[in-house]
Amino acid sequence: EEAGGSVEEFSLVKDGSKIHISAYSCQFKLNNDIIYSDWLSYSPNLNPIENFWWTLK
Repeated sequence: EEAGGSVEEFSLVKDGSKIHISAYSCQFKLNNDIIYSDWLSYSPNLNPIENFWWTLK
């Protein structure tokens, strides 16, 4: 939305990365009613984007 478009629906998946659990990130998610799913720290076989990165290599 800030970039000029609009997002009607998206999924946010987070793992244990420091940026995902920072106070700022947690507060932002609360303030913006963002729903997210917890993800295993390293599970490339479950993350669709990993197939994309593998294909690019």
